[in-house]
Amino acid sequence: MANHFFLIFITTIAITRLWLWETRLSCPTIKGFRLHHYMYGLGLIVLALVFNNLFMYAVGVGLFVDEIFLFVMFRGWKWPDPCHEYNSWKSALGILILIAIVFLARNFLVAIF
Repeated sequence: MANHFFLIFITTIAITRLWLWETRLSCPTIKGFRLHHYMYGLGLIVLALVFNNLFMYAVGVGLFVDEIFLFVMFRGWKWPDPCHEYNSWKSALGILILIAIVFLARNFLVAIF
């Protein structure tokens, strides 16, 4: 189960990064508030816990982890150039470190299922 979780998690990050690299879409903005994919990830995590759904949980954690490094690096959701910073070497290094942490903690992360 833990390896299944990690496979879905890593696939989510790969698809998200590839999609955003190709499309260069910016975040939707509602009345000046920018929606980022880590927010969707948090929502999916909550829904996954309510419905006891490992797939939804892994996708949610993937979306959350993929962008949370930038949130921490810039101390909020207003970083200067989202596309440039998201595809920077700092972001790549941060996501690799977070992927390694999730890999090491995968058994703990799926213990609730």
